[in-house]
Amino acid sequence: MASGTSSSSMPITCGTSRRRRPSARSIMKKASPSASLCAEIATALIADRLFDLPVRLHPWLWLVLPSALLVGMSGWLATRHLTRVPPMQSIRALG
Repeated sequence: MASGTSSSSMPITCGTSRRRRPSARSIMKKASPSASLCAEIATALIADRLFDLPVRLHPWLWLVLPSALLVGMSGWLATRHLTRVPPMQSIRALG
């Protein structure tokens, strides 16, 4: 065996660990404020540059959007199994 090589088949990781997939809850916590901010900026730019209207802030959007994302995410989680089932199988299950 040459010097500097290891007889072990395990790779050296140097303290790195596997990264976990983020949960839906953590994604929503991060996505909600950024989505609200992007919507607010887009609305302001369209109103000012395109339609020459005064810019208005929409503070209710910052309050409503997290709950809307929660409703959307729960609906998606409840119905995502339907995308994995062939349409004819879904129709047969109804009758």
